[in-house]
Amino acid sequence: MRADNLFAGGKGTKASPYTIATAEQLAMLAQKINAGDAAYNSKYYKLAADINLSGYGEANKTFNNGKGWIPVGTANNRFTGSFDGNGKKVSGLFINDANLKDAGLFGNVCGIVINLGIMDVDITASDRAGGIAGSVNYGGASSILKDCYIANCYVTGMVKGSGWVGGIAGEIFSNGIVSNCYSLCTVIGQQNVGGIAGAVIDSGLLSYCYATGNIVANLCCTGGLAGYVQPDNSKVVNCVALNRSVTITAKNEAKDEAAGIGRIVGNTANTLSNNYASDLLKDKNNKTTSWTYISLNNRDGADVSAIRFMTASFWKTDKNWNTMGWDKNVWVFVDGELPVFKYAAKR
Repeated sequence: MRADNLFAGGKGTKASPYTIATAEQLAMLAQKINAGDAAYNSKYYKLAADINLSGYGEANKTFNNGKGWIPVGTANNRFTGSFDGNGKKVSGLFINDANLKDAGLFGNVCGIVINLGIMDVDITASDRAGGIAGSVNYGGASSILKDCYIANCYVTGMVKGSGWVGGIAGEIFSNGIVSNCYSLCTVIGQQNVGGIAGAVIDSGLLSYCYATGNIVANLCCTGGLAGYVQPDNSKVVNCVALNRSVTITAKNEAKDEAAGIGRIVGNTANTLSNNYASDLLKDKNNKTTSWTYISLNNRDGADVSAIRFMTASFWKTDKNWNTMGWDKNVWVFVDGELPVFKYAAKR
């Protein structure tokens, strides 16, 4: 079947992307990418409507043996195209597969995902689990835009996994980027667990993001924004941890770097810059005073009060951040509210 008959319209080009208007068309995209069909990868896609994936979820025991959604892109056949959510929302995303690696709406992304909201995710997987993608991983592969990033996206719900678990992405790896995103997810895992990303490694970048959900790891490395960031190599910059709590069950959590915990990231690195954390963020003992690495450029970030982060000026003022404030062309800032995307504010 011709590609233009599988979707709602378009030619797969930048000027005329394939448009996706139904859950069935989104599932077909996953099927083609995961099969390694070059006719469908490295193309441009755009959502034309909100998508409800409940037909591929918990209620449908006949699909995927009840394990739920099959992500777009695998470690062997990564998604290398451009996917524009067009300000639309995806709901009903359910995955329950303890053996699945690279879990999310997308599995392994070596391309671009932008302008997308995913509501009330329910994900339980193995390694590399996130609401948008399991892995954002350029790795030298050929993306159509010679870049690899997730931007202008948000996720709500719950993400659970073994290792490398985040609200947006399980890992940001090999020159991958996550920027201008937020997560309201509860995130739970064994190790490398973060509000936005489980780990940022091998020249990965996390910037201009915030998270609000509770974060829990059982073994090691957990943070409000990222569980682990590779020192000297990868960056977490201009982010805000507004989580209610960040906890780890390791007994020596606050002292042992190998069992790290932090309001921003779970380990100390010299590539952290201009990050903030709520001064009400609590540890497993329900305390706000146990954080010992409090500064703009350290693992616990600088204190920021609710009075301050609930004002528009905090986000927009350049001097609060490394180089410049949060992008007024992307975000809407209103006193008394957290930032949201312009496309969401228009709905």
